[in-house]
Amino acid sequence: LICSCPFFGMEKAMPSSMFVAYEEYAESHCRNNCLKGVKWSPDGACLLTASEDQKLRLFELPQSTVQGQVDSGEHATGELRSTLCVNEGDSIYDYCWYPLMDSAAPVTCCFVSTARDHPIHMWDAYDGSLRATYTARNHLDEVASAFSVAFEPTGNRFYCGFERAVRIFDISRPGLAVETRATSKSRRSHEGQRGIISCIHFSPDYSGLYAAGSFAGSTGLYVENAPGLIALLGGHTGGVTQVRFSHDGLYLFTAARCDGRILLWDARNTCQVLASFERRASTNQRIGFDLSADSRGLITASQDGRVLVYDCTQPEQPPAVWLTFGEAANAAALHPSLPLLAVAVGERRFSLQMDGDEALQGAHVDSKLRENGFSIWQLPQAPTTAGESVAAHPAAEGARFEVGTVNHVDGAPLLSCDADAYPLVTEVEKDGGPTAQAPAGYVCNHTDEAGQWADSEARDLEEKEIEGCARAEVP
Repeated sequence: LICSCPFFGMEKAMPSSMFVAYEEYAESHCRNNCLKGVKWSPDGACLLTASEDQKLRLFELPQSTVQGQVDSGEHATGELRSTLCVNEGDSIYDYCWYPLMDSAAPVTCCFVSTARDHPIHMWDAYDGSLRATYTARNHLDEVASAFSVAFEPTGNRFYCGFERAVRIFDISRPGLAVETRATSKSRRSHEGQRGIISCIHFSPDYSGLYAAGSFAGSTGLYVENAPGLIALLGGHTGGVTQVRFSHDGLYLFTAARCDGRILLWDARNTCQVLASFERRASTNQRIGFDLSADSRGLITASQDGRVLVYDCTQPEQPPAVWLTFGEAANAAALHPSLPLLAVAVGERRFSLQMDGDEALQGAHVDSKLRENGFSIWQLPQAPTTAGESVAAHPAAEGARFEVGTVNHVDGAPLLSCDADAYPLVTEVEKDGGPTAQAPAGYVCNHTDEAGQWADSEARDLEEKEIEGCARAEVP
């Protein structure tokens, strides 16, 4: 899906606009109605946003788009309207989807949110009704607001970040938290993880490992079955606003406010920073990032309105600039299964005044003219051309192709292989032999007795006889 990055050789291929959602946010009574991120549902059928007007909005994708029936040659930008709008009582701190959400099973269609001076709410994604309320109380028996919320991978419990504490709630038991885990003994204590726990993310390998970021600038590693701190990571000059594990759970990405760096950590050697990726983030606004399916591509928003793409295996290379907006891009989220990218745009702006209440000329800009909303873009698919070796693909190492075995995924014929499947190019014919489909850079000369993949660049291939049919290994 990530194919316009430098490491895919597609620098000139840019995403194409499909849908936008700006008018609904401009119609709000809130003057600075900027978004607080955008999140795809786990099944990819809809998006969820939070904005400054204290509303959670759910947008559904057209059914043809969800089913992958998108013609890359026709990109008519359309305005989306929310199908569901939920009012929170105050400023929204955080929100997240139920991880096992499936639109075909209405009981799983829900999400949780937390707002200032309010308990945690679980909302129904079909009708917007309140399913359950989860309350946390402080030492004065007052309602305490959670600053972050995240489900563990099984979806049975969710973890909430508070000041110097993480509280755990069981979704089947609304009410008070079932467990409270202190990250630091007191405000004056120098042990443990201090500050407000601002973000939480679980490792997707079901190991129970999770990372918790703090506005004090630290990131702590914990496990579900033990309350103690495993490791404490620093490195940031501002409060941590996002933590994210790679899809294999081996690496950890952290980002902070007032800090233009995204740090990459090795979760197996947690005191070592492997790489740093630059972006613009000089304010307290949360600027989000996302990872490609193989965790190689890092897609990040930026305060200067750009959407940047990094190759995590080559951090020294400059990023590719996919998109540029007039306002700050505060979130970039990849669709879980389709080549779609959602980008949230907007930031708080205030008119400046000089002494004597004289407005500074040109400083005030009508909020109606600003970009506050999000847009959905279709990512270009990397075309495979004849003469390009399959082994040149970054994931082709060790892949072995079965002669004559063809699968169909999303309407495209693919060769079956032990690793990833790669698109076929065309039907080729060589030496008067029968026509056969071959991967990029290879031609096929197949007979009834044996089949052989021949490299178009005249490379020597190692062949193995398997049931009377030769198999060629990619060198």
